[in-house]
Amino acid sequence: MASVIAFGLLGSMFFTLIVIPVLFVAVHEKRAVRATSMVVVVLIAGVVLCGQAPGETRNITLDEAIHLAHGQNKMVHLAYLKIDEAKAKLTQARADYFPVVSNQTDAMHLNEKENLTIPKGALGTYSSDGAIPGNNVSISLGKQDLILSTTTVTQPLSQLFKIHAGVTAARADTAIARADAQHAEDEVTLNVTKIYLNLLGLEKRIHAVELRIQAGEEKISEARNAVDAGAALITDVQQGEAEIADAHHTLGVLRDTEDDLRVDLIICSDSLWKTEIQLSDPLEVDGILPDAPTASKAPLADWSATALAHNPEIASASSTLDKANAGLRAAKYEFIPDVSAYAEHVYQSGVPLLAESSATVGIRRELDTFRVWQANRQSARAAIASSSGTRESKPYARPCAY
Repeated sequence: MASVIAFGLLGSMFFTLIVIPVLFVAVHEKRAVRATSMVVVVLIAGVVLCGQAPGETRNITLDEAIHLAHGQNKMVHLAYLKIDEAKAKLTQARADYFPVVSNQTDAMHLNEKENLTIPKGALGTYSSDGAIPGNNVSISLGKQDLILSTTTVTQPLSQLFKIHAGVTAARADTAIARADAQHAEDEVTLNVTKIYLNLLGLEKRIHAVELRIQAGEEKISEARNAVDAGAALITDVQQGEAEIADAHHTLGVLRDTEDDLRVDLIICSDSLWKTEIQLSDPLEVDGILPDAPTASKAPLADWSATALAHNPEIASASSTLDKANAGLRAAKYEFIPDVSAYAEHVYQSGVPLLAESSATVGIRRELDTFRVWQANRQSARAAIASSSGTRESKPYARPCAY
């Protein structure tokens, strides 16, 4: 799309700045301009505006093509971004192991102050002194503007089991992201390798067809000489021409396929648009083609074990299973009450009957009975489903295959 837009702009600029002004001058001044001169002027102007030296030729090996494709492929880049995201979530999950510091500060204004009134004679009436107090006494219990600040440091204790399960699940997500990235790289490597080797094969086939055309032309020349000498029939010449025409058709198809594959290779690498690509045969070493490698004598079990150990889809499935097991353990830990050790500091200004600064150290226990009831209910349902599935073996039930 970018190439089409660029060449379109260049073409429109060429006609706007050169062709149209030349035609306008020729018509306006009624000068006889020969067609050949016009063509020369147009071609020279086109060379000045659009003419560029041919793109540089670059020898590119298979490893370089794969490296360029890995660096430019959007799916591979997105897969590595997902790895960074999973690592950030793993760091966040690990942070739950450490104490949590929280602070809550409230600044309040009351409409009116609270007062404590001691009625007259509330403390008694004596013959010598009379009523104590002698009059109603009003004592202010606080200020209209007050500040209450609470700072708490909480260290989870029983929650460490659930936190560990969450860390395991986050670690499994990271492994899944790595496996997906490896799978994306393998896909790009496979596609680039196919394109590269197909291009090499097409180059060999094109060279073979060109040699075939060259040999056919020599054969036709000999057949024509033989026809002129009366030693052959004209049908031999016609047959040779038909074979050459068929070879030219095959050559055209091969060249079209080669161009398509080169475009595909450029799209994969996304950095060779203005470069003429010349492929390097990976089997050629200093112009010498080595012997074909012999097949390994390793048993089938070794090949299967190697494939299972290095397959990213198997690794992703294994990590998914680890994540599911971690989630199952976390669900079981819901039955454990949340027990935390805490230290708390309270500062207040505005209530004279309370200490301005106080500290508390203790252990806090929390239990969500509704959550435990839901967990018990789900466990009971799972047990019933498991027992019923054991008693009634359904014909369509099959184990999941990863």
